[in-house]
Amino acid sequence: MQTGMTSAEYEEVVAKIAESVARGAGGLPENATSYGRKNLWRGASGFRHQIDVSIEVGDRIHLVECKYWNKRVPLEYVLSFYGRLQDIQPTTKKPVEGVIISQKGFQRGAKEIAAHFRIHLDVVESAEVFGYKFGQRIVVSPKPATCVTSAGGDVNAKIGGSPPSRCAPAVEAGTVDGQITRNGE
Repeated sequence: MQTGMTSAEYEEVVAKIAESVARGAGGLPENATSYGRKNLWRGASGFRHQIDVSIEVGDRIHLVECKYWNKRVPLEYVLSFYGRLQDIQPTTKKPVEGVIISQKGFQRGAKEIAAHFRIHLDVVESAEVFGYKFGQRIVVSPKPATCVTSAGGDVNAKIGGSPPSRCAPAVEAGTVDGQITRNGE
């Protein structure tokens, strides 16, 4: 993985890859992907949670936390993220799936807790690997897709790794009516 990237750049690259994979099926609304500091989701508690990357695909909402840390993600962070998901879920009309990605991995016990609470943990070593893993979660019918950002740049050059001949299977998701709003806001 390329070094010298900021956390914000890491989040942007992850968002562009996820969007590219999901767009392979068509029918993904323009505002279906959001990321960064302004990506806020109101929970049932009234608290506004900042989520690194969110993408609505078909009948699900994927909330992704990007940990571009020089250490493994601790178990306590997984538990904290689960609490955030539980607060957000009642305010959405679709099921929410949590994903935590890390460049360094996860501490002991994090995988077991994440599996119990159905949170996906991914170690992202390259754009190709993340695109494939994300595509596996949302795929209905495999089709080739490329990982090219909406700006036209190759995301593999930003994360590191060689450009894949197939980044990930594309999806055939159902259409989502209208514009995306962040839980009614």
